[in-house]
Amino acid sequence: MKYKQNKEKSLLQYLDLINRKLNDIKTRFLVLYTDVTYLIWKGERYYQSTIIDEYTKEIVDVKWSKYNDNKLVTDNLNDAIKK
Repeated sequence: MKYKQNKEKSLLQYLDLINRKLNDIKTRFLVLYTDVTYLIWKGERYYQSTIIDEYTKEIVDVKWSKYNDNKLVTDNLNDAIKK
């Protein structure tokens, strides 16, 4: 990890562990992406954790929670692995 200074704000950058050779992926579940986002509904914030398969571009699993914590992401990942 390293920090890069931008004119507008500081950006945190991570090493590219898969070297962006995504065209070489020929099987499902080799590379999975995850993202956590939130939605405000009826004045309350809810968090959504989504896992997407790089090869098929399909959503593998989605979890919702009132808390943005490790349990949300690990439950999401564990259920995706079971599938």
